[in-house]
Amino acid sequence: GRLSGITLGNVAAHSYFELECPPLDVPRLTAAVNALIARHDMLRIVVDSPSTQRVCRTADAYPIHSDIVAEADLADHLAHVRAELSHCKTDLTVWPLFELRVTHCGDRSILHFGYELLLFDIGSLFCFLSELT
Repeated sequence: GRLSGITLGNVAAHSYFELECPPLDVPRLTAAVNALIARHDMLRIVVDSPSTQRVCRTADAYPIHSDIVAEADLADHLAHVRAELSHCKTDLTVWPLFELRVTHCGDRSILHFGYELLLFDIGSLFCFLSELT
C-alpha cells in the first residue's frame, strides 16, 4: 500500500501504458474524454481518507496536453514522459487520478495513459478504452 509504516509500503497502485496510433485529433479526443468523465462516476473520485472515497459531482474540463516531437528527439521525449507517468504517486485527494497525454511524431501519435488502479478493474478499463474510440 501507500502507507510508509507497512513493510514494502509507500508504493502507489498505479499503472501506465502507451498506445501508438494514427494521428490523433486532440480536441476531439479531449471532448470524448470529458464526455466519459461526465458519464462515469469513478473517473471523478477522490479519496478523502484511507477508508473513504468520494465522487465529485462535477469536474473541471479535463485538458489533454500534447507535444509535437521530431523523430530524432522521440526516444528522449518518451523516456521523459515514461519517467513522469509510470512511477508517479498521485495525490489521491486531488482530482483527477489519471493523466492522458499525446505525443505527435511524423505520421503517428502516441497516447500516454497513467492512472490509479482504484479507478478501473480490467473490465472497466476495456470499457473505457472501447467508449473512448
